[in-house]
Amino acid sequence: STGEEIVKNYNGLLYTVSNISEGFQMVREGKVDAFLSDYPILQYNLKDNPVEGTEVVQFYEDKDNYGFCVAYKNPLLLKL
Repeated sequence: STGEEIVKNYNGLLYTVSNISEGFQMVREGKVDAFLSDYPILQYNLKDNPVEGTEVVQFYEDKDNYGFCVAYKNPLLLKL
């Protein structure tokens, strides 16, 4: 998938989560550096269920609207 290609382009390891909430929690707990998903889905979930210490960064890849969820103080924020 495009998401898998994006993770590989950033030299990341790919983990599968069972739901969006699990991805946010893994970022908050420092188990993963970032969580990739569709930007609107990340924004919607974060608005309705805020996860303290996380930030969603939007980017486009071939007309697709993606977002990375990262911890507030993660240096990856500067690279996205």
